[in-house]
Amino acid sequence: MPPGEDGSDDGAAGEADRTDPAAGTERTPDATDPDAGAAGGDAASGAVEERPPEGSGADGQDGTADRGPVGTFLNSEDPVVVTVREVLSSVGLVVLIGLVLFAISGVWPPLVAVESGSMEPHMHKGDLVFVMEGGRFSPGGGADAAVVTYREGRDSGYRSFGDYGNVVVYETAGPGETPIIHRAMFYVEEDEDWVAMANESHLGGVTDCQQISTCPANRSGYVTKGDANGAYDQAVGRSEVVPPERVRGIAKVRVPFLGCIRLELAGNSCFS
Repeated sequence: MPPGEDGSDDGAAGEADRTDPAAGTERTPDATDPDAGAAGGDAASGAVEERPPEGSGADGQDGTADRGPVGTFLNSEDPVVVTVREVLSSVGLVVLIGLVLFAISGVWPPLVAVESGSMEPHMHKGDLVFVMEGGRFSPGGGADAAVVTYREGRDSGYRSFGDYGNVVVYETAGPGETPIIHRAMFYVEEDEDWVAMANESHLGGVTDCQQISTCPANRSGYVTKGDANGAYDQAVGRSEVVPPERVRGIAKVRVPFLGCIRLELAGNSCFS
């Protein structure tokens, strides 16, 4: 029978396409063959070049070799490196804050810890006080430009830290001595008998200039007193009259007990 009349040749050919590898024809995958898709997928995947993930090194690892020492330090997950990194970050933040406060205050250090109770009840031992240079933002500047004494404040109504006038941080005449933070009470001129100008109740029983080594004033400056003290600093020999150049700054802001950390490190307990 001529080929193709009964479709047998076509059917044989179709069968050969599916089963005879010697026929030289490409096998058509059977949609019902579960291995057909997998085989095709394997063949396709084998034709694609595999590349390491971006950011990895040539050896396919984590790529730290090409980061350099700084990059390795910043990205390392080693516990010791992480600890060092956190400590350095904290120190850097503290230094940055200190520099910003210095830029504002003009005084270094811009924060001082109150070391005694001489300013109670308005300041307490262990308080941390932000100090600003006198006249920092005043026309003309100068250490005495912005210091308001107790008497001036009483006349004008100006108050700070619970009473009239400014609280100042000043350096004493003694080398290496801790600066004192007390209120500026009034201003005197050089060679002036400041005892005659003073409040008698704050002279510690003294009634005459000759009874005090700091009178008459050896220079122009401020007579000072702690709010909790009964006598002027100059009446009890704590300090000479304080000239403007020895005023380190004016107290502006008080943070309760934050200075205890500094005092404890210096061996001066806040609670002793």
